[in-house]
Amino acid sequence: MADKAQTAGSSQPTGEAAFNKLKKEVAERNDVAHKAARKLRDVRERQKAAERRARDLL
Repeated sequence: MADKAQTAGSSQPTGEAAFNKLKKEVAERNDVAHKAARKLRDVRERQKAAERRARDLL
């Protein structure tokens, strides 16, 4: 009976394979979002540092 739940030539049941694919897609989206947020933080930190330097020169 367990053989019927598996796809031909696959060692994983179809549902498990679909779930693993979905997890991978979510992880990739999270990675892209994390990188974008890091870029925004870097820009903001550079801007704050420049403002501090300008204020300290006054």
